[in-house]
Amino acid sequence: MLRVIKKSSMPLYEENYLRLTLILPDLKTKDSVIVRNKSLAMELSMSVIERFKYTTTIQLKMVPISGKDLLPDCVMEVRLYHDAEVAEVISFQGQQRLKPVYDYPNSKMFHPDEKRQTNDLLCDFLSFCNKKGLAFCDDESFHLSIINW
Repeated sequence: MLRVIKKSSMPLYEENYLRLTLILPDLKTKDSVIVRNKSLAMELSMSVIERFKYTTTIQLKMVPISGKDLLPDCVMEVRLYHDAEVAEVISFQGQQRLKPVYDYPNSKMFHPDEKRQTNDLLCDFLSFCNKKGLAFCDDESFHLSIINW
């Protein structure tokens, strides 16, 4: 039997929220943004799925510009809770309603901590954007390299 060490995901959700608000400075006014980066051979897109007073749900998509047959598009939906200042992945590659913990083995062969791993992936993706100076905004002078994580 595989055991999972349970640790709180709240610090991760808080970190993801902070990183998202830095990378998406126009989130309150923009409904969609596409960033193409030829040197990284990828296209990043953000689109707002729904926007309410206390929550915003967005879709983040990373698409390789070349080699599309080798790498699949990476698509995730993220819900931002503005009052609590947390963000969590609610859908990854079309799989919705991720459970906090799965029995293992299971019919879909999810890891016991699948939800945690998808949120870790979001954190890694946002770190990558930070390190490469990528941001979802129209201001060309906006550069994330000044942020130290």
